[in-house]
Amino acid sequence: MSALGIVLTKKISKKLEKTVILFYLGLASSICGSVGLFSVGEPSNPPVWEWGLSFGIGVLGLVQQYCLIFAVTLESPSRVMIVRQMQIVLAYVVQIVMFGTMPKWTDILGATLVLGTVITITLEKQIAGISCSKPRTNEKEKAGKPDAELGAASSDKQREAEKK
Repeated sequence: MSALGIVLTKKISKKLEKTVILFYLGLASSICGSVGLFSVGEPSNPPVWEWGLSFGIGVLGLVQQYCLIFAVTLESPSRVMIVRQMQIVLAYVVQIVMFGTMPKWTDILGATLVLGTVITITLEKQIAGISCSKPRTNEKEKAGKPDAELGAASSDKQREAEKK
């Protein structure tokens, strides 16, 4: 469902402002959350510090969703979702720093695989440029001509092609 939501967000972000999309996402989340609370749980009045934590979580979720919508407007949804998986690695960092709990070796292996994938996808264009680079001129043209002549010859060819 998340992938469908991101693809639809990309589609409507061309016609609507990010804040409008964010408003309707928040409205839908509030309605669904209220229905779930009153149908499954028992509402109570928590202490003030829990209200503060809830408010902080809500603000951070709002900022995260805005950044996600902004990223989807700039890049493809698949690339955004791959980079979003960095949350797994960051969750392990928070687990170690804030709670003092060390993850198992399998957790570290999985986080390393996710991190490697994120780095590879992020640098995909640079990696493709290195491995698939084409020479600018063929060897027959290059033999015996200085670089200045090659540049002039190629620009003359471009002008002729544009005239046609």
